[in-house]
Amino acid sequence: MSRDPLELRVRRLLVALDASAHGLAGLEAAARLAERARSELVGLFVEDAGLLRLAASPVVRVVASAGAGPESMQVAEMERALRSRGDRARAAVREAAERAKLTFSFRVVRGEVTHEVVAASASVDVVVLPLGVSVLGRPDVAAETARRVSEQAERPVLLIRAGHALSGPTVVYDGSPEGARALAAAASLARHDGGVVTVLGVGDTEAAALGAAEAARGGLAVRGVAARVRTVLRPALGEVLMALGQVPGGALVLAAGARAAGVPLARLAERARRPIMLAR
Repeated sequence: MSRDPLELRVRRLLVALDASAHGLAGLEAAARLAERARSELVGLFVEDAGLLRLAASPVVRVVASAGAGPESMQVAEMERALRSRGDRARAAVREAAERAKLTFSFRVVRGEVTHEVVAASASVDVVVLPLGVSVLGRPDVAAETARRVSEQAERPVLLIRAGHALSGPTVVYDGSPEGARALAAAASLARHDGGVVTVLGVGDTEAAALGAAEAARGGLAVRGVAARVRTVLRPALGEVLMALGQVPGGALVLAAGARAAGVPLARLAERARRPIMLAR
């Protein structure tokens, strides 16, 4: 059988870590995916330059307790905290890779998180980003970072948080070339664990939606993957995605750059109770 030109080939998989429980959950998902594909696990920890600027700001010095020390002490404490998190992230990547018998690498960089993750994505096949409470306890920060990385990276991006499962993906397919890539990515996820892909066939009319759904079923069948199909009219897609995203299940696979019927990715990611893969 000839190789599928749209197949999601995962030779190097990047996971961006913050050493939190959510970050480590993202690492576990990345390690499972890398183990299935026998790919290299690439860990990245970004020492967030924004946090260092925050530590040096007058606002932090005012909020800090009296006698907390000069600006240099505030920055030094933040640097120590970031180094500690980086060390924990490095140890976690090593442990996950050794447990799964994977080759791995790990590096620490300092800079703006989105920029550094996007730069690192150029040398890998898939990017895994953990979702969860991030800077200053604000969940919207992690979701917004995920949105920016998903828009700027030229690789598929998997957004995941603690408790998410990859098996049993659901894919949005409308017959477009972008939708075809999402279909191939869903097939790759399902093939690794023998799962079934649920297809949302999307169209402006019921006939068009049914045609997309059946075309997707055929595309999955030639890849040796079973499918369940349902149809969704395009105007209702946003509402359906939000509803699906809030129900625990396998990965929700979308074409990267798709507008998802007007549903902002940051909003979908923030509320998601299942992984989201943006396919390219």
